[in-house]
Amino acid sequence: MRIKLHLIRYFYSMMTGYIADNKAFYQPMFFEFPHEPMAYSSSLENNVMLSTQLKLSMQSSHINKNVTEFWFPPGIWCDIFNDKGIDGCMNLTEGISMNMSTKAYEFYLHIREGSVVPMQDGTELAKNYKVSNTADL
Repeated sequence: MRIKLHLIRYFYSMMTGYIADNKAFYQPMFFEFPHEPMAYSSSLENNVMLSTQLKLSMQSSHINKNVTEFWFPPGIWCDIFNDKGIDGCMNLTEGISMNMSTKAYEFYLHIREGSVVPMQDGTELAKNYKVSNTADL
């Protein structure tokens, strides 16, 4: 819920623009990387783009699967919600697949090089004002 609150204004702004232009906000990797063969064949349901700036990596179809293979296209990708700072970034000259932990509560959100994603401090909102959903905002 905290991550959703961090990104809610971004999501709403992007979705509004995408709807007006008849585009998909939540899209398969091959929409953004049509010349990458792995974008068509690498676990389409586990690797998605949220607009053109964010890559969501999640595994939601198997309950007892603790490790999942995710595909990353070429470029610089930084894990938004990590405690590693710049060490949470990958500079890839070619697309790669990597195994990452995927317990029931885990997912990964990576920002693409050159992107700006405004966030609000949902943690403070949730803690100080007991916000647990968007209606509470």
